[in-house]
Amino acid sequence: MKYFINSTENYHRQDLNSLGWELTVCNSLEPVNSPCRKNLASPLSFGEHLYHFLKTIIPFDHLRSVLEIGGGMGYLMRDFLKINPRLRARMIDISPYLLAKQKETLQPFKVDFELADILKVPSESFSDIDLAIMNENLGDLPTLVAAKENEDDSGPNIACFSERLEHFNKKYDLPLGLNENEHVNIGAMEIVEKLCLAGIKYIYLSEHSRCSRADAAFLVPAIFRYSGADFAERT
Repeated sequence: MKYFINSTENYHRQDLNSLGWELTVCNSLEPVNSPCRKNLASPLSFGEHLYHFLKTIIPFDHLRSVLEIGGGMGYLMRDFLKINPRLRARMIDISPYLLAKQKETLQPFKVDFELADILKVPSESFSDIDLAIMNENLGDLPTLVAAKENEDDSGPNIACFSERLEHFNKKYDLPLGLNENEHVNIGAMEIVEKLCLAGIKYIYLSEHSRCSRADAAFLVPAIFRYSGADFAERT
């Protein structure tokens, strides 16, 4: 299968200066008078809803630290820290603009901020994290886009990403790249493996747009199948 890389790295590093055009669920529920909130049984912000939902399956009383990757305007983390101020928070973002916005939003709280590409941060640096969150941003990661036979599949890092796809297929017995016109969110797979290798017990990933078949069928189950200690035993 021939691929080319779709990457938003340069856009997020250099050009992004607003999230106004992107109506995420988190942003749509942010204003207290939001019409979206009025349609909910409980008119809370997205972060508040998410915290209360996760609390039904995650023992927050035993969590000490939370990492958010690509935290947007910082609203979700703000809500988490308002509800549970004991949490030690860390924010990593590739966008200077968004990281600055997060610092403004989270100014009342003690938070560690890091301007970095999560794909280049070593997994060892997450060894003290109990919960990792990536909310509504999986579609921003590098993706292997199926190319037609007459299209040029050259480009930076294409060989590296193709090798990583082969790695995932062999190591986790995945059939990715076998079907024509199937795109693969290789960046999301890299991050799932990185977080699991770090031994993070709880990982929340989401996207507000339509997932590809590869994401839905193979990526999400891998979080549960190979997370934490079980994942480490297989590596």
